[in-house]
Amino acid sequence: LCENMPSGTALRPGDVLHANDAHGTTVEVDNTDAEGRLILADALTYARRQYGAAADALVTVATLTGAIDVALGAAFTGVFATDDAHFA
Repeated sequence: LCENMPSGTALRPGDVLHANDAHGTTVEVDNTDAEGRLILADALTYARRQYGAAADALVTVATLTGAIDVALGAAFTGVFATDDAHFA
């Protein structure tokens, strides 16, 4: 039996991470291809803590899921937002 892990601290399916937020959020790793989403979540949490109410909006541009490309094709992008007014 062998594992294809870059180190002994690499994420494994089933690992539970404690998010760096004020809500005590935990994230269970189901897919090790999710590291980009975890880094994005950390970056958004950091930006919110640093700039908070001073920011009108936090916008990221990322290709984190192939499902968006399948659903919308190459001519469009998907948006996940908590306020539709920024994208109207």
